[in-house]
Amino acid sequence: MQRFTPVGKRARIEGLDLLRGIALLGIAVVNVQQIFQPMPLAGLPIGLVPGERGIWATWAVTHTLFDTKFFTLFAFLFGLGFSVQHERSRGTDSNFRSFYLRRLGFLAILGVFHGLLLYAADVLIIYALSGGLLLCCRKWSAPKMMQVGLGMLLTTLVLYQGLVGPTFVVSFTFKLMVLTVLTLFLMRRLSPKFYLSGTAGLMALVFSAQFIYSSALVGPSEWSDPLLWQREASAKVHTMLATGRSPGTISWDGAAFQALFLGNKASVPLETIAYGQGPYALTLMARTATFLSFLGKTLFYFLWRTWGLFLLAAGLAKWGYLQIHRKPYWRMAAIWGFGIGLTMAVCATALRGLGFTGVAVPVGLAPMLHDLAAYAIVAGLTGSFLLFSHTDKLPKIRRVLAAVGRTALSNYLGQSLVLGTLAAWYGFGLYGQMSRLMQFLLALAVFLVLAGSSVAWLKRFRMGPLEWLWRCVTYRTHFPLRHEPTVALGPPGPPLKGGVGS
Repeated sequence: MQRFTPVGKRARIEGLDLLRGIALLGIAVVNVQQIFQPMPLAGLPIGLVPGERGIWATWAVTHTLFDTKFFTLFAFLFGLGFSVQHERSRGTDSNFRSFYLRRLGFLAILGVFHGLLLYAADVLIIYALSGGLLLCCRKWSAPKMMQVGLGMLLTTLVLYQGLVGPTFVVSFTFKLMVLTVLTLFLMRRLSPKFYLSGTAGLMALVFSAQFIYSSALVGPSEWSDPLLWQREASAKVHTMLATGRSPGTISWDGAAFQALFLGNKASVPLETIAYGQGPYALTLMARTATFLSFLGKTLFYFLWRTWGLFLLAAGLAKWGYLQIHRKPYWRMAAIWGFGIGLTMAVCATALRGLGFTGVAVPVGLAPMLHDLAAYAIVAGLTGSFLLFSHTDKLPKIRRVLAAVGRTALSNYLGQSLVLGTLAAWYGFGLYGQMSRLMQFLLALAVFLVLAGSSVAWLKRFRMGPLEWLWRCVTYRTHFPLRHEPTVALGPPGPPLKGGVGS
């Protein structure tokens, strides 16, 4: 039998590399907000720099076009890559289960180090855990994977994003109903098709209930300034960074760790000291608390949402979505995905923005629309870039994005390393001192610098440094990293548009 081995550059799917590249651009734009200011203030239309302008405009663009969308895309691509690798393992003497567990184990270890040392809201450990669940479902049919994946996405949406505002009884009843449907499916009392249908029906009911209740419960008389404590905290952060002193006495004890873990009002000055002033023991304490908090959210929400995305993507790949004969579906996904997704995203941003000002709007619908918009926009991006990969347009941009995609793991951690060094007290000390617009531009600049570095790196080496280490651990073989000199026997052929990813 043929041995299960990595594929070369010419056997990669160019469209997936392009998508990984553009996903990392969006991830940098979102992560920079959490690296340069306290977590509770990130993602809100609040600035730390006195006299800052364009706060609302920058927030609206980021929230509409970037927030959640590219993390969702990155997870979707992981599921596609899993299915491609599983297909490649057929007909070989390889034990795919052992191979993939080593792959996930390395990812989990890397995620822990990344979360504790560079960026607390790490996604690698989520992928490792969700990948383990996906591995258990690898023999499912394509329709079953897609049906269960969609059902899981709707389940997490109802449980964690919907029903902001209704009475406890109403909210609990809906959540109990969707958990009952999920339990019946897990007990094999419901088929995947009926699980998806039942969850979708409950989602429609929740959407209607949310509109009725939230519009009556939020208004200027009851919530005149929803961002009041965040604004006060922002002013306190500016004072602390300008004077180099903390207001009053702060005890770094169990209560401080708890505040950092919960990410509440008390955590803002603690994070400011830890990341803006140090010493490193406090920085590590703050990052550890935030990392553990994120792990808790992972077990209750992100794990299941990511698993749903993995299943949906793996099912689509098994169905043949990446094959050229599915090109009409790519075009359909691009048109309808962007059309529906951008409309939902604009509505979600408008509702959330009005809610921040205390206007009586169905603000509870915003998180639901925001999440649904991310799924639709991911469909649009996937269809668009698969189409783009089968054209000869913009070759330089394609070359740069593909290089970033081929070194995606190295670029992901590289972004955290560069941005973290620029922000932290032990680096350039810019924490809390950059406007939102400057953060946005800095993220773009860092992405471009790393993208150029990726192109230069791949001229001499076969893959990124972390990709090389990951591959060696996964296959338990030492692979050469540098390109071997070859003698050209003739002009190279055109790059493959299909095939499998590494």
